[in-house]
Amino acid sequence: MKRAIAMLTLTALLGAAVLVTAQTETAQTVPTQPETAQPETAQPGNNLALVGEARLQVLLWEVYHSRLFAPGGRYQPDARPLRLEITYLRDIDSAALVKQTAKEWRHLGQEHPSQAEWLSLLAGLWPNVSEGDVLVLDINEGSSQFSHNGETLGEIADADFGPSFLAIWVSPDTSRPELRRALLGMEP
Repeated sequence: MKRAIAMLTLTALLGAAVLVTAQTETAQTVPTQPETAQPETAQPGNNLALVGEARLQVLLWEVYHSRLFAPGGRYQPDARPLRLEITYLRDIDSAALVKQTAKEWRHLGQEHPSQAEWLSLLAGLWPNVSEGDVLVLDINEGSSQFSHNGETLGEIADADFGPSFLAIWVSPDTSRPELRRALLGMEP
């Protein structure tokens, strides 16, 4: 009888711990490489080198592994080109990606006259992603280009879009400061 009560108490405590944990969203960076590690330079001859990388984990679920590339491996906000690679570690619907982008811009307090248009363009560009898919943003002078698993998705020909989108990860006000520090190659 005492053993049964002890088991019920332990089960109740574990259930309460899971419930409390589920109510508090946490993200952490995990320094491991994804199963399909990419080379340290984004493309030969473009002078882009890895700045940093991070893995987003929310509670028990790994969401994505991200890598930031910049000229010479040093991030400078105005430098071009820049590349952000995201390798997804779970399936995510494109509508959820667009919704999260809007949420992150609200968190940053970013307001741009073209933001609604950008979100509409993203909804048309981005596919649903599956575990192992790689979504890449290349920011160049005056435009930003997305690709999915090496295939070009399209371009947003607005010089303001790339920095606004990248701010989700690199702004000092990001909702994921640990991820930012890892992507920018900063000490923990």
